[in-house]
Formats: sequence, structure tokens, C-alpha cells
Amino acid sequence: VTDAILEQLYLVFSEPLLLSALDLIDQECIVKTATPWGHVEYSVNASSSPTTYLVFLDLPNSSRPHVCTCPAYSYSVLLNDTHITCKHILAVRISERLGMCAPRMLESDEELARLIVQQARQ
Repeated sequence: VTDAILEQLYLVFSEPLLLSALDLIDQECIVKTATPWGHVEYSVNASSSPTTYLVFLDLPNSSRPHVCTCPAYSYSVLLNDTHITCKHILAVRISERLGMCAPRMLESDEELARLIVQQARQ
């Protein structure tokens, strides 16, 4: 990420949010999961715990095109409207642009269902 791009990001996002997102990218915490039929979701491993959050981008028919399963998104974005996004969504958006998401390909609906159930249990 160039200095010019960082300066532009700092104009939109707070320094703690941006630094947290960049830290997730540096620690390679983002996995892009895709299926042969075109479903894509992102998993972001929490940097300080074994928790994994799901990030969905470009949701059709949704008032919010980007959604994260983390508590910060629910509280700060949805309930209080104090933030425009969470660090997980920001990290996914930046890492996707930079081509830095670790790829994972699923071959069946069953694999996808197991992955979602596993992450829901965390």
C-alpha cells in the first residue's frame, strides 16, 4: 500500500480501525472461500483469539452490502451507527484489492454447510 493510498484511507477511516485492518492483513488472517458455482465468503481469523468471523461482500437485496459476524459490526455499525464498517470488512476489502486473500475452494454444498456450522459454533 502506497503512502498516498494510506493518506486517502486515513481521511475516511479512523487510525485505530485502519491499523487494525492492516494488522489482520499483515498476519495473513483472511481466507477467501469460493465454490464452483460462484458463492464467495471470507473468513477472518481474530488476531488475539481462536475466533473466526465471516464477512460477506456485495449481498444482493440487502440494505447493507457488506456484513460481518463480529460483535463490533453489530454494535458499532448496526445498532449505534457510530462506524461505517468494522476492521474485518475493511481488511477484506483492502486484501482483496491487493490480491492477498488466501484462497480456499470448496467442492460441494456439504463442505460449505460444514464450514458455516463450524464457524457458527465458535
